[in-house]
Amino acid sequence: MKQYESDILIIGGGAAGLCAAVQAAELGASVIVLEKMSTTGGCGNMSAGPFAVESPLQKRQIIGLSKEQAISDILKYTHCRPDQKRLRKFVNLSGDTIQWLMDMGIQFLPPLSYFPGAEPTWHFMLSKDGTGGRRTGANTMRVLTERAQELGAEILVDSPVVSLIQEDGKVVGCLAEDVNGDEFEVRAPATIICTGGFGSNDQMIKDLCGFEVGKNIFPYQVPGLDGDGIKMAWDLGAGRTNMIGMELIYWTPNTGGYQDEEFPFRQCTLAVDLNGNRFMDETNMMNPVFTSNTIKRLKNQLFWAIIDEETIDYFAANGPDYFMINTMENFNFSVMKERINLWVENFPDIVVRCESIEELANKTGINKENLLKTVSQYNEFCETRDEDFNKDHRYMRPVKTPGFYAMKFMLSAYGSLGGIMIDSDFCVLDTEHDVIPGLFAAGTDTNDINDPDYVFIMPGSTLGYAFNSGRLAAESAVDYVQELYDSEE
Repeated sequence: MKQYESDILIIGGGAAGLCAAVQAAELGASVIVLEKMSTTGGCGNMSAGPFAVESPLQKRQIIGLSKEQAISDILKYTHCRPDQKRLRKFVNLSGDTIQWLMDMGIQFLPPLSYFPGAEPTWHFMLSKDGTGGRRTGANTMRVLTERAQELGAEILVDSPVVSLIQEDGKVVGCLAEDVNGDEFEVRAPATIICTGGFGSNDQMIKDLCGFEVGKNIFPYQVPGLDGDGIKMAWDLGAGRTNMIGMELIYWTPNTGGYQDEEFPFRQCTLAVDLNGNRFMDETNMMNPVFTSNTIKRLKNQLFWAIIDEETIDYFAANGPDYFMINTMENFNFSVMKERINLWVENFPDIVVRCESIEELANKTGINKENLLKTVSQYNEFCETRDEDFNKDHRYMRPVKTPGFYAMKFMLSAYGSLGGIMIDSDFCVLDTEHDVIPGLFAAGTDTNDINDPDYVFIMPGSTLGYAFNSGRLAAESAVDYVQELYDSEE
């Protein structure tokens, strides 16, 4: 059996794994990265940008958010659930990581927030051709891969890991397979798991989170995110994070998510459940996790957003009431109605256009009697004030002018969160909270920083956590290996 040796073994060549590889190599360690897919990057190839605080770019924009304020706000948002030492390490390193990436040639847009009131912590990365926006992360993954290889790291693709190797209570490497299915070993005193979570494993999503893909959740699913690293760690006795869940958002099912056609229906418009009732202050639409948490309580876990012809014409002429970062790129408002009407033809189960509220109820399955009452009352509130939810009157647009449009929204997710229990040094812990020597983990496999929800007020948190936890886990792993070598001298 073929055998490789290195100081550091990294399982998974995505955002966390590549950052760990570069960091460990910069610290002088020999590194082997095993990636089961045919290319590196994983879901990082589809990413937009990382979270950071006090980055060089924020300082240039005179953005005053401090690390301490960010930490305080995250702890308030999560009710102090995260490991506070690990959270501090992540936030405190985040600004430096932006400079670290810039030194490799990565370019960024000016920092952005997700929605009005959120902090500008999202650092959108530019693509290879210099454009910015969603899903531009592939260029950064390429640069990180090349940088790791320049520093001497060996990256083996098409190399799924079969199991970890443990001797005398220490993890000393793994057993893997090459592209031909032949087994080989990698021996290393320190192993870092960075396999990206279980966001593409329907069974794990059902077993661990209670959602059924294609029925009540429609997540992004990047091939390869099968929970391999999590299951390997658990099989070895690793503990589980207190929070194991999905990074919930909401969009129209089976359309790819955050499509431009959704934009006018996300403008805090009238939202009703299948019973025909309003169920929230629709300004919550700005924060995807607030709306997602509300959707979970609704019949069939869905709602319909309703607008009329006059509202569409208003948005086309004047622009939206507010911008949300994931639905603002290159949107041509003048053709909004035309594009929505194409969806009416192509996705009749997702968006409908009707000449009356009664017809709309029939097409959507919404309770007709209740819907008529709700629309009538909502229109009255538009003239006075929202007596049900005290909704900001700036977003109160009546539903009076035929045709009437309704769009269906359901739960989705960017991926999974949590799995492997670690300490603040990114050492994997067993079920008794004791360190498993030689085993470290980073990235989505360990991300319980966003507990119980993604911290949308600080956008970029999951990719930012992947980058920074990868670097921090590498530092801890290199220190561990150096101590082993020193003890052997």
